[in-house]
Amino acid sequence: MSESTPILRLDNLTLGYPGRGDVFRDLSAELRPGELVALLGANGSGKSTLLKALAGNLRPAAGSVTVNGRALQSLNAMERARLVSIVTTDKAAAGGLTVEELAAMGRYPHTGRLGRHSAADRQAVAEALRAVGLENFAGRLSANLSDGERQKAMIARALAQDTPVMLLDEPTAFLDAASRIETLSLLRDLAASRSKAIILSTHDIAPALRLASRLWLVKPASPRAPLPESPSFHSPSCARRKPSEASAPLSTLVEGTPAELSASPGGLPSLFPGRPVGFSPEAGDFLPL
Repeated sequence: MSESTPILRLDNLTLGYPGRGDVFRDLSAELRPGELVALLGANGSGKSTLLKALAGNLRPAAGSVTVNGRALQSLNAMERARLVSIVTTDKAAAGGLTVEELAAMGRYPHTGRLGRHSAADRQAVAEALRAVGLENFAGRLSANLSDGERQKAMIARALAQDTPVMLLDEPTAFLDAASRIETLSLLRDLAASRSKAIILSTHDIAPALRLASRLWLVKPASPRAPLPESPSFHSPSCARRKPSEASAPLSTLVEGTPAELSASPGGLPSLFPGRPVGFSPEAGDFLPL
């Protein structure tokens, strides 16, 4: 696929939940090979809702999400798993698995009904561990990893899944400052070297501005109350709102390069309206007012 051809497309996408109205309405955006997109916004703004739709786990009320020209809502779970891989904030309950075994879990869309690993599967796992710098940790128990090492192992699992799109929900949430920068740098390099389209939600504004190719800002579009906690990121939902439930959307999406959205009044400076913080272009981060 050409680097100029979008891998992921959002076309006139409307998302919502029954009884709660629309969260987003008429979103259109594209993601190309080699791009690392940072998804930024306040808690409860709809970032997890959008990620669920991009994973195919939330059926749009209107519009579509397509990967390599295939609409995710028309595919079954195994077909989606060959197109989109997911890394969540949940700490994997896999302490009894070695790092190699944990990464090998990513091969499930490719192993057939019996789940047996071929030489090609084992090679894909080995390459994924090398890509994240864990090739010497293959036999180590996952329970004995640091938080940063465990996150690398989860990224290796997603790499072993061999999908054109990778989604990460707060991948730096439990990491120290050095590990946060290291993780985001790794994702930037993987997007470029493997021509993957990677989207991550994060609250680490400063590193995201330095390392992301583009930003997707989830901003308030109306004064409605924020969303309550959304259902599990992995829980499929075919939620469609009834016509009587339609109302002004909660959020809108603004996209651009870090430089563009740092300078625009409608970009980062307006991300947290009514809050006692302001965006400083000089610091590349939000500071107390």
